[in-house]
Amino acid sequence: MPEKTNSAPQEILSVVKSAKNVLLIMDSRFDFDALCSTLAFSDFLKQLSVKHTCIFGYDIPTKVKGRFDTSRITENVNVQTYNYAPHDLIVFLDSGTVGHLVKTHDYVPPANIPSINIDHHAGNPHYGTYNYVKETTSTSSALFDLFRAWHVDITKAMANYLLAAIVTDSGLLQYSSTNQVELQKVIDLMNLGADYHGFMRYLTQNEAYEDMVVKGIIYANLVFDRQNKFAYSVLNQADIDKKQIKEFSVVPADVIKKLADTDFVFVIRTDPETPGSWYISLRSHNPEFDVLHIAQQLGGGGHKVAAGCSISFTQAQTADEAVKVIIDLAKHT
Repeated sequence: MPEKTNSAPQEILSVVKSAKNVLLIMDSRFDFDALCSTLAFSDFLKQLSVKHTCIFGYDIPTKVKGRFDTSRITENVNVQTYNYAPHDLIVFLDSGTVGHLVKTHDYVPPANIPSINIDHHAGNPHYGTYNYVKETTSTSSALFDLFRAWHVDITKAMANYLLAAIVTDSGLLQYSSTNQVELQKVIDLMNLGADYHGFMRYLTQNEAYEDMVVKGIIYANLVFDRQNKFAYSVLNQADIDKKQIKEFSVVPADVIKKLADTDFVFVIRTDPETPGSWYISLRSHNPEFDVLHIAQQLGGGGHKVAAGCSISFTQAQTADEAVKVIIDLAKHT
């Protein structure tokens, strides 16, 4: 297997400047890093006067739109059938594998258009024509490094995007990836005008009723195996519909990841956007327990302490069977 090496920052910059019509595709697994790295890169392209389009295959949560202007991103675009002909460059941000551009994990990019892959996930196979993959708190942290190498004028808006992504993708600066360098980036972004305290209030003191109801479902279905040090819950779409919840922004496994006396936790959920499969979100409570190893064996990805994957209904017809698949894999982690 060829060695995975990053393209030089100046080489990537030259490619971007030469492009006439860039396409930015958001990763299907919505989070602030996927969103904010896209918004920051879009602002950068505006500074260069490079024509570009931003697309996302699903809905952006309403709550997020109250914090950031996402109007430039076209939602619910079928990236499998999208007309790529007008574009001469594709930029992928925060996608650990190119398949993750869709929730079914089977996206294949057009072979005739060069691409840039900017990411921070361990195991990223460098699928782009040009790659910049750096294992750090977030893709936005890696993007901040590129912006500084390119001497980009980082505006207050861009600083807010980058800070939001670094803070959330590091577990509110609690994951082991948060070192002195990352903390210094937060300080540098605050010095550039990023509103750290305002964003933290938004995250921690601005919870939607719908999110509280979904958390209640997750807690009600919680199963704790104290002897084997794991816990899980099941979030069925039928339970969500029964409560008349149309939208929520809770990351299911984050709800129970603080449970004491566990090595790891996971939540199994059904999702109408991926019929025919269970979606599994996994979190480590013990920082030495590697949930990424479990996810990767099922075609998923993420990080050592936060990962996700899918299990098809053909492999596990019931939630109990899906639980067994995860537990069997965990025994070898």
